[in-house]
This record gives sequence, structure tokens and C-alpha cells, in this order.
Amino acid sequence: FFWLPRKHWKKADTEKKAIILICAHNEEDVIANTIHHLHELDYPKDKYKIYVCCHNCKDKTYENAKKAGAEVLVLDDPDPRHRCVAYPLRYAAREILQREPDFDFLVRIDADNILCPTFLMEMNNSICHGAKIVRAYEAASNLRQNLWTEQSAIFYAKDSSIQNRFRQFVHSTAMMPGPGLTMTREVMEKMDGWDSMSMAEDAEFTFNRLFDGYKIYFNTDAIVYEDQPSSFADTRKRLTRLGGSLTKLFFTDGWKMVIAFLRT
Repeated sequence: FFWLPRKHWKKADTEKKAIILICAHNEEDVIANTIHHLHELDYPKDKYKIYVCCHNCKDKTYENAKKAGAEVLVLDDPDPRHRCVAYPLRYAAREILQREPDFDFLVRIDADNILCPTFLMEMNNSICHGAKIVRAYEAASNLRQNLWTEQSAIFYAKDSSIQNRFRQFVHSTAMMPGPGLTMTREVMEKMDGWDSMSMAEDAEFTFNRLFDGYKIYFNTDAIVYEDQPSSFADTRKRLTRLGGSLTKLFFTDGWKMVIAFLRT
């Protein structure tokens, strides 16, 4: 289905207020550069804020993020069972709901992600035309590093573009990854900030929102660039962690999804 055309969202008449959230654990080397790029987005500067949640950081992530111009939250959680992004994500989401009473949608990215200049404008187009949850187009930021990253980038092209064009074509829903995850305030309030607490929090989020009756849309023009694993060892470590988490999720929620599929 690679021949299916891309869908472009119509330009919106207004710019809604956005929050960009980064959950960071010992990211002093990259956080300032990421925030710098976010300040240069092609979107009215009074219409978005950047939040960083420092989770058990032992380096200068807090200082570097603060100096770069972000609003910084701190979560010190010694519980070893909470060493995953879901916990700072929940903490930060609840804090933002209290501190920012007038924002319209939130974008979640990782500390090393780079957004294309028109990212917020494109997500605003989707939100203004009725989407409540929107998936971004994931691309490789280190495409030319070596042969392994090139193969990873090819997979991302399939995962982000080809299969989501088909899902759009049949009016289906997208699978939501973490980088570029965009949702409205309404969605956040309904789940009290964040409710997906497994190691595979993005897949669990997708399941939970489908159970709630939401559809996850795809915006092919909202691009988030992400570092790809540069070796087989890095990829194996990453996929072993994700694979174990997804297997657990299958046995807790997978059967519910099968029933929902048959029912709907």
C-alpha cells in the first residue's frame, strides 16, 4: 500500500495554546540543545511553553534545562519499581493540569528528540479539525551514521508512513509511540493526567484510549526526529526491554482488545 497518497490536514484559522513536555533522566548532554530547537519552532511564542521533568537526575539536567529557558519540575522517586518514564510523565501531567488552566493540547517528546519547525502548527491543524489524539511522523536523526542506522530508518519509514497511510485510508486508528505523542487537555483530564504505568507505556496508552472510545489520528507532516540504535547490541537491548513489556501487556490487556475488536 505504499502508493496510497498522504493526507494533509487543512490549515487552521487559530493557534491553540500548547505545552511541550520532556521527561528526562540524566540528560545534561542533550537537554539544552533540544530546548534551544524548541524555542525556534514556527509557532507564536506566547502560545506554547516547554516543561522538563527531571526524574532522579544526578547530573546537571535541572541546571541546563533551567538555563535554556524551560519550566522545570523535579521528581525524586527512590522506588526501584518506578524506574520508567510513566511515573515522571504522570507526575508532570498532573502538575501541568494544575499550573496551566488554559492550555489546549500537550506534546510529549524525549530529551534527544528534535521537532521539525512546523510541528506545533501541524498538530494545531489536527486538533482544530477535531482530533483529540494525534501521532507524529517518526524519522531518524542519525540516518547517515552507519549502515545499521540506515536500516532502522527504513523500518521507521514503514512504521510511520506506509502503514499509517493505509490506516488513514480505511479510517482506522494509529498505534501511538512515545515521541511526538499529542493529546488534548480533555483526554488528560479524563485519565487524571496519565494512566499508563507499564514499561510499554505508549502501547498501553493506545489500548486505554481505544477502550475509552477515542481514535488516534496520524499527521504525516508533523515530524519528530529520533536517534536510532547504531549497533546490533543497542538494538537487542532495546527490543528485549520493549518485547518483555509488550508481552506482559498482551496478557493483561490483549484479550480485552480481541473482545473489543469482535464487538466493534
